[in-house]
Amino acid sequence: PPAIRVLDQRRINLWLDTPLVGQACEEVAMATSPAPKTMARVEALSPKTFEGARAIQNDFVGARKAMCGVCSYAWCPDSASTYSEPYTRHPETMALTGVALGEDGTVLGFVKASDYGMHRDCFSECFHKLKPGELYIDMLGVSGEARGKGAGTKMLQWAEEQARARGATRLTLAVVAGNPAKRLYERFGFVPTSTTGACGSTVVCCVIGMPHGQCGGANMEKPLSYEASVAV
Repeated sequence: PPAIRVLDQRRINLWLDTPLVGQACEEVAMATSPAPKTMARVEALSPKTFEGARAIQNDFVGARKAMCGVCSYAWCPDSASTYSEPYTRHPETMALTGVALGEDGTVLGFVKASDYGMHRDCFSECFHKLKPGELYIDMLGVSGEARGKGAGTKMLQWAEEQARARGATRLTLAVVAGNPAKRLYERFGFVPTSTTGACGSTVVCCVIGMPHGQCGGANMEKPLSYEASVAV
């Protein structure tokens, strides 16, 4: 009967509220929750890391981002075939997509970059047109369990290494207004060069909404210098 079920529930609640039981439940929850992942290395994307990178990219794109602030991208995540198809058609682009791996090989983050002359989809070209000497970071995402462990910094370092290997003179990216990741970029040496302006801010809001409560964003750049070799 309903009255008995209510009484039983009250007894259960009182039992759970006792200090010893409550402490035991907390200890069980801590024991069963996944431990934070430790990042081991960053390497170029390969077919074996497609699935892990796809999962994090879907989380990154789906988190707070919505077309016109209404249609969430979480409703239409990339399938395995949709994610892998551009890399299969243009395998050279895998060299500029890095994945952060944990000690057990789990993918903990990804960074996707492009350099001048490389194939890019229409969406990327619409957001940012590359210029000679530039390596542009299209996206960078870290899994929740790896945040605060240095994965973001390691992937930025990896991107800079790729830029220098190609002789780029600047590393660039765009950051949405209000995104706390901007502090990471500034610590890494990026400086704001321009804002999206009224027209650009409108486009940003139409495409991804206001994921951090503000409209628009800023373009940032890190100049890359090279020491001149001295003849002996």
